[in-house]
Amino acid sequence: PGRVLFQPGVYNIRGSHPVTDIALSIVAAQVTAEGAMFYVTDSPDYSPTSGLPDAEDGETVPPPFGLSAVAPSVLIQTGILGTRMSGLEDPASPFDGLLIYQRRTLRRPIVIVSEQLLGGEALAGAIYAKWGQVAFVGHGTYDLRMAVGTARFINALQCTFAPTTFFPPAEDVASFELYSLTR
Repeated sequence: PGRVLFQPGVYNIRGSHPVTDIALSIVAAQVTAEGAMFYVTDSPDYSPTSGLPDAEDGETVPPPFGLSAVAPSVLIQTGILGTRMSGLEDPASPFDGLLIYQRRTLRRPIVIVSEQLLGGEALAGAIYAKWGQVAFVGHGTYDLRMAVGTARFINALQCTFAPTTFFPPAEDVASFELYSLTR
């Protein structure tokens, strides 16, 4: 596998692969993305300067879940020794700490597979997908927090979420499922 280095900053992703329909796929490489945020939108007209049209999403409820929302928008596999990913480091930004921000009206899943079996891999920051789903398959300890529509955790061996910073208290919780491959 090769090595990939993402410089600190924001990466706006406005399209997806023509065959897989995945906007961001990080697999089979040693990746360093410390201080990086991946902003995933389905709007080809998205402007990073104004934030439009995404900035107008507000409380808009997206269309009902359909077949177009089955393919993940993000697929990350961090099992390669030395992979390190952490969220944006910019205290002046409202996106400070975010690793993945998916447009509010996207229902598509974010799939993360992270097995720290050999140690040395790190995944930290926050994931935001207001109407989206996260499927997290993991083994290890993660400095992660999530604000997502639905979360599914598949515990491969032993998985611990230990965020060093927290979101403000939640007003309500919509859905939570936990699966374990061990008994």
